[in-house]
Amino acid sequence: EVMREFGEQLRELVQSCSGLVDALLDPHGSDVVVAKKLAEIEDLRSMVDPELLFSDMQTLFGDTNFGLEQISALVLGLKDFSRLDQSFTDNVSLNDCVDSALLIARNAIKNKVEVIRQLGDVPAISCMPSQINQVLLNLVTNAAQAIEGTGKILIRTWADVERVYVSVQDNGKGISAENLKKIFDPFFTTKPVGEGTGLGLSICWKIIEQHGGVIRVASEPGRGTRFVIVLPRRTQTVEMAAVAAIAS
Repeated sequence: EVMREFGEQLRELVQSCSGLVDALLDPHGSDVVVAKKLAEIEDLRSMVDPELLFSDMQTLFGDTNFGLEQISALVLGLKDFSRLDQSFTDNVSLNDCVDSALLIARNAIKNKVEVIRQLGDVPAISCMPSQINQVLLNLVTNAAQAIEGTGKILIRTWADVERVYVSVQDNGKGISAENLKKIFDPFFTTKPVGEGTGLGLSICWKIIEQHGGVIRVASEPGRGTRFVIVLPRRTQTVEMAAVAAIAS
């Protein structure tokens, strides 16, 4: 809409300039007509500064290109996040899963949370990437929601000879000891009515369990919460039926 408006302004200016040229080249033209055309151009220039207009157009084109790049990155991120074009089980690095989850969670954390990545040299593991991405997205968004005002989320990955690890730690409001015992229970939530189903962490627990791993949590009210996912470096193939049951 803005570009259409700019184009209309330029069209009027070009038409007036063209009319002036025609008046100057007309052998039967008069000074009155030329003066009238000049006045029209001056009136338009008083309302439309060509230099400012072109500057605004360049800025708008730059913003548009940036927006298209962001949309392209988000679409590719969604494809990687869901792994729709790959086999159900794949060999992936947890670092790639972290990047995919952060891209999808960008809107929830922008202008509010500083994300610190400390991603180690971890081996690829056999897993269902879309399910691991879902777990990480849930943990990151929960961490962002636990932060009142601004804060930080630290994400780390590392490995030993038998396992790979990923931790998501925030400096938010933390979880009381009483609630900490129940956070993986289905339908348990501390969020207001209508803002949470209480199924997110329960599903995360089941997904990690089906992958032969564990998910641990530590929290202190007023200081923050840390989740750690532990997965075996060599995992058995997760049955599609089992995960389908989780999703349903």
